[in-house]
Amino acid sequence: LPAGVQDRCAGSAVDRIASEELLRECTAALTESLRSEGYIAARVEARYEPYINQQQRVLVAELSVGDPVTFVFEGNTVFSAAQFLDTINLFKRKQAFGRNTINILVENIDRMYREAGYLFAAISQQREQDPLTRRISYLIRINEGEPAEVTKVELQGNENLSVKRIKQLIK
Repeated sequence: LPAGVQDRCAGSAVDRIASEELLRECTAALTESLRSEGYIAARVEARYEPYINQQQRVLVAELSVGDPVTFVFEGNTVFSAAQFLDTINLFKRKQAFGRNTINILVENIDRMYREAGYLFAAISQQREQDPLTRRISYLIRINEGEPAEVTKVELQGNENLSVKRIKQLIK
């Protein structure tokens, strides 16, 4: 485990009442700690097991962490990396991320640019994995281009309203 991950739950759980709320808190704390270290596929399942006597319990957290992931963004000036990552709910999402996460992220980035008027932005991604650390790195290259400008408005299919009346309705 990355340094501090176990402490994140253990430090807040010891000597507390064994409640469902504590299980949820520890699960959320461990998941957030692991995901902030790049373990975006991390899943945590917490439960209580008996300890020395019937009044004491041990909080057991089963972890499935997967390979660590790093996202590197190049070429973005309109949006920040944090804004991109917010679109996949990295820390709030309860379900673990899978292999399709990068595709969803790229689609979300493309949508962000289109909504901001960058209709010709180009987004590409490249995946590499370090054989020693098993860390997966995604390089996401963004060519923002320029925002598109509307140079002309054409109304087609209208036979009932005059152009003058349509302009009045739009204003």
